Amino acid sequence: MEEAPAKRNPAASLTDDLLVEILRRLPIRSVCRFKCVSRSWRNLISDPAHRKKLPQTLAGFFYESLSGERFPVKAHHFTNVTGKGVPFIFPSFSFLPVPSDDVDLLDSCNGLLLCRCHEPDPHNGDESDESGPSDGDGFRPFHYVVCNPATKKWVMLPDGSWASGEARTTRLAFDPAVSSQFHVVQYVVDEAWCVTGVGIYSSKTAAWSFKESEWGDDVMLHHQVRSVFLDGFLHMLTVLDGITLVDMDGKTWRTIPVPTDNGPHELNTANDKFFLAASIKLRVACVFLMLMMLIPSSCRSGSLKTMVLMNGH
Repeated sequence: MEEAPAKRNPAASLTDDLLVEILRRLPIRSVCRFKCVSRSWRNLISDPAHRKKLPQTLAGFFYESLSGERFPVKAHHFTNVTGKGVPFIFPSFSFLPVPSDDVDLLDSCNGLLLCRCHEPDPHNGDESDESGPSDGDGFRPFHYVVCNPATKKWVMLPDGSWASGEARTTRLAFDPAVSSQFHVVQYVVDEAWCVTGVGIYSSKTAAWSFKESEWGDDVMLHHQVRSVFLDGFLHMLTVLDGITLVDMDGKTWRTIPVPTDNGPHELNTANDKFFLAASIKLRVACVFLMLMMLIPSSCRSGSLKTMVLMNGH
């Protein structure tokens, strides 16, 4: 009686290059799971030469934590909001030119991060040449860095020509569906914290340009609220119930009034739609309502004409 021929593993005949071509077409969660198939597959997926070709997109967010019970006191974290798969991203930022605890996360936009990298502390024995700007509050000089944590590529920005104490808010603008180039916007303010202009860094020219504000003399921004970059405009909330818009050439300046209430506002996007979230406190029984108001593109010409109640209490 003839023995049945041994079963042949079709995957064994595939070269590493063919496997990578197959894996790069799969979702990130599937690629993460395939690292558990075998040791050879794990090594294949983890190889730095192959990781650049594999999908690196994950839904999640970076954040910082402080604790005096550890060293360093400050730590960076990445949370995968899908709750599945193991991210390729390790938030140690070891690829940046300064230690992790000298990195401040400032902003993110479509996969890129804007960081503030501090120069060595002269009190710890390292001399600083004071070449970078300070934050205006007596902290160490720093440089802005834009990085992609998935590919570990980074760019250090040159210093702007304006006084560092005048630039209180810095935001990142990037839309990979339109261009591989990014912009960094610094809102320059006067002593009363009113915006006098914006400095715009372009990765295409690797240089800053300064544009004087065309919003008026009394525009004050909510510096702790996130910005939204959509349709080529950077959107920021103002203190006096409004939204400011400026394009990346500094040629178009607009404002949109928003409803006045006694709760906080927040800007956000979902499915390429622009939303304003407003928390409104009712006078009866201290009930709070969360309103989600859709702002159509047609309304960004100057006024909010349509509000849609998307969610309540």
